[in-house]
Amino acid sequence: LTLDDNLLSGPIPKSLTNCKSLIRARFKGNSFSGDISESFGEYPNLNFIDLSNNKFHGQISPKWEKSRKLVAFIATDNNITGPIPPEIWNMTQLNQLDLSSNNISGELPETINKLTRVSKLQLNGNQLSGRIPSGIRSLANLEYLDLSSNRFTFQIPATLDSLPRLYYMNLSRNDLEQNIPMGLTKLSQLQTLDLSHNKLDGEIPSQFSSLQNLEKLYL
Repeated sequence: LTLDDNLLSGPIPKSLTNCKSLIRARFKGNSFSGDISESFGEYPNLNFIDLSNNKFHGQISPKWEKSRKLVAFIATDNNITGPIPPEIWNMTQLNQLDLSSNNISGELPETINKLTRVSKLQLNGNQLSGRIPSGIRSLANLEYLDLSSNRFTFQIPATLDSLPRLYYMNLSRNDLEQNIPMGLTKLSQLQTLDLSHNKLDGEIPSQFSSLQNLEKLYL
């Protein structure tokens, strides 16, 4: 089902919740509205859904966990609020999770370490707070991490040094403090690192010179 980039509006028809055979669904770039927790059903065969650039509101439903084949969940640029339900972290099959540019709040739990297949994690542009969980170190397939423009505090976890495929990391526009951890200089595939607009102090690690793939460094 592909409805991308039209002028469609209003709520998603309730009949869509009965489409149990749905495999791919693309709704991006319209003006669909309604409570996102009530607009969709359970789709055992769904592997891709893009709800981005619409006017959905409400909280993410925990029933998405029952979509066991879902590898890409994209809902950027809506008005989603509330915390991310803990059931989302049980979706170990996810390859891409993009909830950026919403009003999602709360903290990220250490159980984020269950998303071992995720390669792209975009939670930027929300109201997330607390510590950046050290459990991110377990995401061995992670290539793209964007947590910018939130309210994260405390220091950058030193444990983020064990992400062998990471080429993009953006932690800018938070309230992160203390030194830049030496472990970031071990991210050998890193091409872009953005730590700007925080409250970091201390010296820039000289070992950044060993990052042969680094193209963009924003401090």
